[in-house]
Amino acid sequence: MLVAKVQNGQVIAVADHKVLFNTVVFPAGRPTPEWMADNNVLPVETHVSFDHLTHKKEGTNAYIKDGKVYTVHAVELTVEEIASQKVAAMARIRSQRDALLEACDWVVVKAAETGSSVPADWATYRAALRDLPATIENAGTDPRAFTDWPHDPNWVEFPGV
Repeated sequence: MLVAKVQNGQVIAVADHKVLFNTVVFPAGRPTPEWMADNNVLPVETHVSFDHLTHKKEGTNAYIKDGKVYTVHAVELTVEEIASQKVAAMARIRSQRDALLEACDWVVVKAAETGSSVPADWATYRAALRDLPATIENAGTDPRAFTDWPHDPNWVEFPGV
């Protein structure tokens, strides 16, 4: 368990409890909240909640907040970082889209082999995949948050799953 030794409201050491207190035998292997309070020890958080579209997690000097010690904080993304992330997200979307198109090429091959046309539902699905990058851009959707993928005609939704 990562803990911090605190003195006069200042963090003086952060480490695993077995390292900081290597001579103490803790019941159940961990310090209890009571023991921590009696010994000026606070739990350490290495995670903070933040909006991944506008911020990033960054290491920082240990600080105390709401009875815990934090070693990270959220920092606002720069305009350049957001733009770079959007480009990378569109590249991932295109790659996934290409894989989905390739996975259903059999429909086109089968239609060609039998001299028939591609079934309308499959043609619609494939067109939606091909148009996906333009659809995202035209809708003004942030590609980093995109989740609305078209479903192939064989897709079945299971409610509650």
